Amino acid sequence: MFKLDDSIPEIFSRMRIVSEKVLSILRPHPYYLTKRYRRIENLSFLADNLQSENSTLHHAVMVMDMYSATLPQNSEYDTLLVALGCLMISTKYL
Repeated sequence: MFKLDDSIPEIFSRMRIVSEKVLSILRPHPYYLTKRYRRIENLSFLADNLQSENSTLHHAVMVMDMYSATLPQNSEYDTLLVALGCLMISTKYL
C-alpha cells in the first residue's frame, strides 16, 4: 500500500481516503463521530506508551468503528471506555 519513498503528505492523504471509505460503509453512531478524533489521539498516546505495534492501533480503531455502527442511533455512551476496551482487545490478539 505504501512505499518507502512516499512522502508523508502523500501517505496521510491515502490514509484519509481509506478512512473516509470505511466510515461511509460502516456508518458509525453520530455521537461517536463527534468524539472519534479525540479518541484516536488517546489510543495513539496509550499505544505509544505500551510500545504497541501500529497494526494494534489500527485494529483498535477498526473495532471501535464497527462497535459504534451497531449501537442504536438515539443513545449516548462513554466513548473513552469503548476506546480503551478496543485497545485491550487489539493488544491481546495482535
